Amino acid sequence: MDKKDQLHTALGRLSVRQTVTLAQTVEIQRSLGQEILPTNIVLDGIRPLLRDGQALRGPTVCRLICTGFEEFLTDRSDEPRVAGLIPRKSIGPWWAAVWHVAKNEIAALTVRLRSLLATDATASLDAFAQEVQQAAAGWTAAIVAGLDKPKPDPELKKHLRGAVADDVRTIARILPIAQPIATSINALTILLERLHSMDGERIVDLRPEGVTLLKQYYIALSESHGTDARYLALAVANRLVQPCQILRLARALSWKPTDTLVTHTEFGCVGGRLVGDLHHLSQAIVSLVSPRHALPPPEELSRQISRYMEEAESLLNEIGFRRDSPWGEAILRTRSDLATALDRALMERFARCILAVMPHASRDSDTPTAPDASADVETALQSARFVQLLAQRGQRHGFGLAARDALAALGTELELGADRVLKQLRQDPRGSGTLRGQLEATARLFDVVFEEGRGPLLLRQIGNALRASA
Repeated sequence: MDKKDQLHTALGRLSVRQTVTLAQTVEIQRSLGQEILPTNIVLDGIRPLLRDGQALRGPTVCRLICTGFEEFLTDRSDEPRVAGLIPRKSIGPWWAAVWHVAKNEIAALTVRLRSLLATDATASLDAFAQEVQQAAAGWTAAIVAGLDKPKPDPELKKHLRGAVADDVRTIARILPIAQPIATSINALTILLERLHSMDGERIVDLRPEGVTLLKQYYIALSESHGTDARYLALAVANRLVQPCQILRLARALSWKPTDTLVTHTEFGCVGGRLVGDLHHLSQAIVSLVSPRHALPPPEELSRQISRYMEEAESLLNEIGFRRDSPWGEAILRTRSDLATALDRALMERFARCILAVMPHASRDSDTPTAPDASADVETALQSARFVQLLAQRGQRHGFGLAARDALAALGTELELGADRVLKQLRQDPRGSGTLRGQLEATARLFDVVFEEGRGPLLLRQIGNALRASA
């Protein structure tokens, strides 16, 4: 074990409160340029515990600045970047670049912050947060200008490479309007809370009253900051359970609800973001069902597929998409990717999982043998529900055919298996305990696969067979 691992092991033994205290000390020392510990290694080592103690952590200059764009932070790291999302992992490189251009100012602000914290003046702290956000807007704009020079500062290039540089450009656009965005979001959520349209911090439904209020703030921000008002729409989209509802604002702004027209407004990036989210969902599903991997949990796959279909249907309901438009073609590509992934080979894998709980028998034999002892009835049921979901709703999205064929084949196999077990039950009542359990599992599968009341019918047949053999 090297020294870094030894340090992480020791840090892991700290309590949450001890961890928070250490983090505060280290961050202040780093801000003042007075590091006596390897701060990056220390913070990496205590990060898991810091998540548990987030509410206990005190403000730092960096943290106060980040509240200006926290509506846009995500754990995702899309390539290329999705409009309105800033990966959290980009904060470190951005802050290193900020420290490079403004370390003296940051050190002075840190001293002031410590004085404010000693007085416990909340109002003063709020004003200080706005001040440091505006200062950071200037520093970040200077960083972007430095990156755009024919010969950029080597230190900036070292920290800000590839997509991280794009993230910094986004931060530079958001920070100057951080306060109006925060004010708008706060007013909107208060209104929607009264209308019972909030679930914690998430917006469940962007009600007409909310759209009217948001329109007022959006127009005001457009008048003061032009097309950067789009970041308000993106911030609201980040709060929405169904992000496509933000297109209701586009309609309220008197734009015709077609993708061809919206793409030529500042809402073009919003629509692109929504289509990008759909692509992200489809790729997550494709990755789950890769033939190189074990069969994924059917319940998780059903949840992901349902989410994709709900978001795709909601998006199509909110705005008109032409199939030959860029957005329409992008949506069709997600469908095509899913149709390729959710193919007959995958359905056969799930069918084997479902049939594993059935007694095995060749078509030439009337005597079934016991199913695989490791077969999980609940997993088989979840698998059947997944195939049924695809067969019922996937057809509309272009990827239900393989599931429908698999469902028909499953129905035949289940009926044949049930007939064999019933026949043996009538012939050999002594094995009724095991056989009855197998048939009851089959009856539950009947309920999922057929949805025609065949499960209760099979259970009645079991009862009749047992009574006849008594």
